[in-house]
Amino acid sequence: MRPTFLAFVGLTILALAGAAWGERLTPLDSAGDSAAERSPSQILRLDIVDDYHAASIDAPQTLEFAFGIGWSNLGIGGSNSELDSESLIKFDPVLSIAPFTAVPPLRVGFAFGVGLDLDNSQRIIISNENGLFVAGSSDIPLYVLEPEFRLSWRQYFGAERIFYIEPGVGVGLIYAQLDLEDDAGKSFSESDSAVMGRAFINMAWRQGVGAAGLQVSYMKGESLDLAVNAAGDVDEFYVGFFGTIRF
Repeated sequence: MRPTFLAFVGLTILALAGAAWGERLTPLDSAGDSAAERSPSQILRLDIVDDYHAASIDAPQTLEFAFGIGWSNLGIGGSNSELDSESLIKFDPVLSIAPFTAVPPLRVGFAFGVGLDLDNSQRIIISNENGLFVAGSSDIPLYVLEPEFRLSWRQYFGAERIFYIEPGVGVGLIYAQLDLEDDAGKSFSESDSAVMGRAFINMAWRQGVGAAGLQVSYMKGESLDLAVNAAGDVDEFYVGFFGTIRF
């Protein structure tokens, strides 16, 4: 596991912990009780709920759809792999919800990322089946699908609650498909899938029922085996913009 990934996961965990305990422990008057008559856990829970409801944002059990687009650097294997550093355009649709009324910042969701490699330069691939060399290209030589479940904590800042930071983690699968064809019409096609995990952070500004912002993420997965010289552990760095709308 690369040090960059460990550092990113560590920072994400710290951000989650900080966001979870960063809410103000201020007394509330909605129940007619003073802060002295409440336990710290009651004050924290009431303060979180009151802050989010008072601003009329992220009402619990309200679905939100987000669509992101950006650039990713995908690596399959090490420096001896033909696919050790591929630039992809990536689409990242996400459907999420805050399922617990007592903890509105906590969100769960499902994402289905799609990455397309538009580099049509020639590649030399050694087939796993018979050792056949294929020197070919394609308009989209490689594409990946990344279904995953996500868990995050959305922390708002400022009196108007229009800016938020949302660190989170995800777990799912990565499916990769490699397709090439040479000038003589000889083709190569291979696919594989593996378990992967992701750490991410969203930063966004909300306006009405929508929001727009930036996402940065790092993904690490188990080994993919697409060819003799296109195999190994997978990792991906992603940065992109996204927009959201609530239903």
